[in-house]
Amino acid sequence: MYDEGKGIPQNEKQAVAWYRRASDQGLAQAQNNPGLMYMTGRGVKTNNSSALKLFQLSAEQGYEQGQFNLGVMYDEGWGVDKNPVQAYVWLSRAAINGGADADARLRNVTKKMTPEQIAAARKMITPK
Repeated sequence: MYDEGKGIPQNEKQAVAWYRRASDQGLAQAQNNPGLMYMTGRGVKTNNSSALKLFQLSAEQGYEQGQFNLGVMYDEGWGVDKNPVQAYVWLSRAAINGGADADARLRNVTKKMTPEQIAAARKMITPK
């Protein structure tokens, strides 16, 4: 509610605080949401390292948006070295889990990869 200003005045700092409380309880969506805020600097200082950690926690629980965001970070090299194999793995998992944006992003990542990288990534994919 604080994030979107629904029923109360929008307050991104409060939104981050509540997301973090839920994140600390292991909720996948709650881990993804503050990750987005750290990535974009909404309510907090931009911190790609923190965003990456939160996306990783969310993605490992099978949350499609966390998987997509983690794949984007590996593709762009935000908070981590660029890694097309890891980008492919996480974007593929997001696509398997119904991520609408994941397919298009995955096609773009694939264009930048060697056949060997694609083969290595495909071996690593297991749906979660």
